[in-house]
Amino acid sequence: MWNTSKGKRTLKGAEAALFAEGLLTLIDDSSNWNFEDYPMGIKAYDTLTPGQQVSALWTIAYGLLADEVKSIKHTAALEGAIATVFRQIEDRLEVELDDTGSGFEWRRLVIAARKAADAEDVLPLECSDFDAWQFEIEQMEDNILWDNDFDTNELAMDLPPEQAEPFRELMGIPDDYALTLPEDLNPRQMEATIEEIRNLCSRTIVLPD
Repeated sequence: MWNTSKGKRTLKGAEAALFAEGLLTLIDDSSNWNFEDYPMGIKAYDTLTPGQQVSALWTIAYGLLADEVKSIKHTAALEGAIATVFRQIEDRLEVELDDTGSGFEWRRLVIAARKAADAEDVLPLECSDFDAWQFEIEQMEDNILWDNDFDTNELAMDLPPEQAEPFRELMGIPDDYALTLPEDLNPRQMEATIEEIRNLCSRTIVLPD
């Protein structure tokens, strides 16, 4: 369970399928590039070690997709991992738009998720405007994340230690949110955890017609 901007809940139906597909492809692509060589442009996630990244992805997977998990405390690393999944979805959809022969899988997933969220004026399947699709994906991200504190915390990470703490205090970012890091898994633990994530995502994904 996750304390989302829409309340404490787990993702269901088309929303869960979109997130799970994004997470699954992120795991696969990251594994192919040994994690460290697959930056996603979100510092709260990219600066983690590979073991911490896998740990963070496991935590958000079970927090958002598994009913039996109690509500998980938010941290910059975990919220950065959620944002990273949505960045992966954007990247995959952009590739789909660039390759006209690749089909409509990602667009179908986004449309189904937006309709499930009772969105108005959902984009047509044939739309080829990436900026418009990116906006749709951001709406889904906003249904989970309350704000971009994980992004604001990145600014503090670039400051000297004596300036970082006053900056976080000024911005209302608690130290435990900013500084709590996921467990750093060893290679064997990473392998087992990745398999758990894959299995959970595979059970969750039901592709729309």
